[in-house]
Amino acid sequence: MVLWERTAQHDRLQALWKACCGGRGGVVHIHGPAGSGKSALLHEFCATATSEGALVLTAACSRAEREDPLATVRQLLESAETGAAAGAGHFTAPAASHESHGLVLGITALARDRPVVVAVDDVRYADTQSVRHLLALACRAPWARILIVLTERTSSGYERSTLHDELLGTSAARTVGVTNLTAGGAGSVLAEYGVAADASCVEHHSWVTGGNPLLIHALAPSLGRCTGPSKGSCLLAGRHSPDFRTVVRNLIRSLDQAEVEVLRALAVLSGSADMADLQGVLGTPIARLANVVDGLERVGLLETGRFRDPTVLDEVRADMTNNEHIRWHVRAAGYLLRERAPATAVAAHLVKAGRVPNRRMVDVLQEAATALLAAGDAHEAKLCLDLARRSGPDADQVSEIEFALVRVEHQIAPSSAARRLPSVTSAIPDERLRGAEIADLLEMVCWHSGPDVSGEILARIAGRSAADGRTATELESGWMLLTTVFPGLAAMPRPTVGGEPEPRLYRFARADLLALAWSMLHEGWTAQAAQQSDRLLTPADQHVRDARAVFVTLTVMAVVGRPVSPSVCDQLIDAADSRGALAARAMFLAARADANLARGHLVAAERDARAALDAMPAEAWGVGIGQPVSALVLAITESGRAAAAEPLGISVPDAMYESVFGPRYLYARGCHLLALRQPRAALDDFRSCGLLMARWGLGHDVAVPWRYGAARALVSLGDERVAREFLDDQLADLTGGINRGLALRLAASLSSRDAALRLLSEAQSIFDAAGNGLESARTLAKMSELHDGRGERTTARVKRARARQLAQDLGSPRLVDEFAPASTSTIESRRPAPVAALESSTTVLTDAESRVVDLVVRGHTNREISDRLFVTVSTVEQHLTSVYRKLKVKRRRELAALLAGQVGRQAG
Repeated sequence: MVLWERTAQHDRLQALWKACCGGRGGVVHIHGPAGSGKSALLHEFCATATSEGALVLTAACSRAEREDPLATVRQLLESAETGAAAGAGHFTAPAASHESHGLVLGITALARDRPVVVAVDDVRYADTQSVRHLLALACRAPWARILIVLTERTSSGYERSTLHDELLGTSAARTVGVTNLTAGGAGSVLAEYGVAADASCVEHHSWVTGGNPLLIHALAPSLGRCTGPSKGSCLLAGRHSPDFRTVVRNLIRSLDQAEVEVLRALAVLSGSADMADLQGVLGTPIARLANVVDGLERVGLLETGRFRDPTVLDEVRADMTNNEHIRWHVRAAGYLLRERAPATAVAAHLVKAGRVPNRRMVDVLQEAATALLAAGDAHEAKLCLDLARRSGPDADQVSEIEFALVRVEHQIAPSSAARRLPSVTSAIPDERLRGAEIADLLEMVCWHSGPDVSGEILARIAGRSAADGRTATELESGWMLLTTVFPGLAAMPRPTVGGEPEPRLYRFARADLLALAWSMLHEGWTAQAAQQSDRLLTPADQHVRDARAVFVTLTVMAVVGRPVSPSVCDQLIDAADSRGALAARAMFLAARADANLARGHLVAAERDARAALDAMPAEAWGVGIGQPVSALVLAITESGRAAAAEPLGISVPDAMYESVFGPRYLYARGCHLLALRQPRAALDDFRSCGLLMARWGLGHDVAVPWRYGAARALVSLGDERVAREFLDDQLADLTGGINRGLALRLAASLSSRDAALRLLSEAQSIFDAAGNGLESARTLAKMSELHDGRGERTTARVKRARARQLAQDLGSPRLVDEFAPASTSTIESRRPAPVAALESSTTVLTDAESRVVDLVVRGHTNREISDRLFVTVSTVEQHLTSVYRKLKVKRRRELAALLAGQVGRQAG
């Protein structure tokens, strides 16, 4: 192996060797940092001396033999025995440590025949007795052909013995210093291994290793084998190679205890620290500490007080035992506490240690958990509280820690928090709860305990006066949350606000969002609400932390007919993903399902609703589960797949029916039952929805179109008069919005053809303005039927073509088929195959009769046919009577059989 950048050291050794051959021996002290190549230089020199006829006696010292008397001398004598075979002579080791005379005379006698080199590697670990013998030999070396070559690692964390100082400080001693390689030397080593690197790459490798030859040689083979796209990726692969890690680990283990402690302290302090922090953790005088750090920087492991490479940091940590990890992190925590560092910094070390040394640290963990929770880091907060609970806190602290744990779990594992909530809330005296704790308690109770428990909590805090603005804000927003999620609690008195709400807090999402949700639900959609929603729902990181407040607000906006754009939900979901907030992601997916549903995107709505339910367990949703289930039921039902009723198999808590999610759930279930041809059961759900809203005092029918749903059920039951009354009431309450459009379209089916077209035209304008392609397509199809009945074929064809295009835009193959245009514009050619086959042989049916027969063959009831053709049920019955008379049949089954036979004969 070539020794790069060692020419000066080589020349120095050669000069001393020549002097020795001339009878002027002495002592050579080769020194340098660990891994700098001292041993390699010694081995090269010994090989040269041997080749020139010298007798070379060698010994390599180690920590293990430091306390073994004469261990180094025995190694020298063993090598002398090897040399004696070549005519070196023979002598024996001294019998005791003080009998050095025989050894010295023996080596001196050998030097008369040829020069003798006594090479001792890492002399700092030589045992004391051997050092005495070497010192005695060193005293005679200047007048003999004896050259004693000693290597020693430079270290500021090591103090030599007096004997070592005397040995290395004799008048005949000469020094040869060795340093780490420059970038040029590092490049030469890399080239030796076949690594063709440019200047910047070499510079980087040199910096990572600190120019330490040992590290460069360990890293280079992996770089030479690398076939990656860049040397940067090769460097990463090299640093992760087992060979490199092994060399790093062994290098660390070769260091002195003071140096290892500095590395461990740095590792505990996250890899970098200033001298003050290191001194605080280690308790070492600053001057001595600076020398140790300087020595580690010369080795190449550190640079300005931090690790040059993460591999070194990893190996320092890996080399510590579990007890050492605990001890160092506890020391770091104690130092930071003394320095009044933030509680989160102290707690981070306690959590890593898994130990709490005293009661004061339990308080620190609680304080840190509160700060972490406020910053949105619920996982770290839970770790702090778990440790505090395991540490045997005082009785007064137990209930506080348990309650804090429930607050944290409510964010990361809501189902777990829900199970523990009843026992925790009953154990917390009111006067011990701060404003933020009360707000969190109200939120947890709200989602998982229902209106009764929520009302009890509100009653307990109703008379409480806020001592400061922050508490006032928390109490007010908590009251708004409960009375928004459970509108039946709106009559509960508000908390007494003793201080002004804190303005700074209102710049954050939670308080403002809940105020907006409350005003929308209880006062309706206003210009101010529209302005506030645009400002408050601009996605930001705090929306993830306040995800439930955002979810409530988005739900209320959908309930009052003002759903947000799916793009807003996209950004909220992205923010949740970036924070790893699974519960927030689930709620934002559910909100996006509503947003897509409001625009007729059934496929996307179903996908998002399913994803929301998959992202969070059903019990973790609490009463909020009504929202994604409602969206899923409506998406499936509106897609014409009502038989796929699995969403209704999801268990929902009883409290959900009393929540703001209840009316929407009842409406969705009613629509589903109606699609399954269970109009009476559907009517019950629609009426329950209306009664619930009336009990809450929500008169603005934009909330849920239960009257429209009830009218549909009544039409199916044949009670058109009462259905008209429901529709008239709903239309009187609504001046716009999708729900008015739905009511108008249903009213059109109960009106004359001309009136129906006017109603449908208004409905179409509403759906277009709302961007609801699904309802626009359905309305256009109804208008096409009416225009077709009036003989306006071109207009009918245009309407149906537009309906089909909207269905294609929505990505719904079923709707595309439903709105498929006829093959020609004539009534005859657009009749179904059974009717066309029948008429081609005997009888001619009217246009209206053909449309009725078409739907009968498809299996529709008279009520469904009347709804689709915008005629009364009696008109359908009249058309069927005429068809039966013309075709000489008495019932539907005979009609279907006759038409099937005609098709078969025509096909034959």
